[in-house]
Amino acid sequence: GKVVGSVRFWTVGGVCVIRLLSVHPNYQGKGIGKALMREIEALVTDAHKLYVCTMLRTSRNVAMFLDLGYRPESVMPDHYNGMDMICFSKYLSVR
Repeated sequence: GKVVGSVRFWTVGGVCVIRLLSVHPNYQGKGIGKALMREIEALVTDAHKLYVCTMLRTSRNVAMFLDLGYRPESVMPDHYNGMDMICFSKYLSVR
């Protein structure tokens, strides 16, 4: 009965944009982030592509997206408070 993670997503033009994936620090490393991402993939029926960005320096996040089959699409240098962002995409099969 406790909320320990959250994520926002929406679809526009056939692309599911995923933002603000977060898991409480006490619960990180337990698969909750992956579970949230997999749930989005199961729920989204109106997109052909999933798109998500994270800070390049967060190696654990980068590894998670790669493990889930996302591929790097772009890097945005000095995007947020002097930090670089990396964006990933994953294409979905036609449902």
